[in-house]
Amino acid sequence: MGCAFTAAFWLCSIEWFSPGNANGRALQNLLSMLRRSQQLRTPTRLELSKEGPTQRFLRSHRTTVEDEDDSEERALSLEEMKRMMKAGMNEEAFAEELGVSEKMKLVSSQPNTGLATFLTSPEYAKIAAYQNFLIGARRDYANGVAESSKKAKSKKWWK
Repeated sequence: MGCAFTAAFWLCSIEWFSPGNANGRALQNLLSMLRRSQQLRTPTRLELSKEGPTQRFLRSHRTTVEDEDDSEERALSLEEMKRMMKAGMNEEAFAEELGVSEKMKLVSSQPNTGLATFLTSPEYAKIAAYQNFLIGARRDYANGVAESSKKAKSKKWWK
């Protein structure tokens, strides 16, 4: 394969194979086909990694180590969120209860005030969990209202 590349390179240097000439275009097509078929590349000797062979983990189930650290404050339980929702507490009121409402306003209104740090805080995790719970509850409530209105419309008022 190296001979073909050397011969093609040598033939390119001849004026007869200039790119404007039909023979030059034919040679360019030949070289592009060789390049696409990877015939111009010389094979190299395969080398193992310096660290040695490694296992590839094909079709194997890796086990993950769970974090057993209970020192972290956990997010809200479902019962707590239901109790807060029944009490009429929204996301903003919950943020005030946690004492982070001013920080949330500052972080959301001004750039470079520690948004990434706040988003990784346990307070934000609690607020996000409660917000997702409220969104789901509102969606369920809206679906229930829609179903009951469909049932009411389907009933004939004269019967």
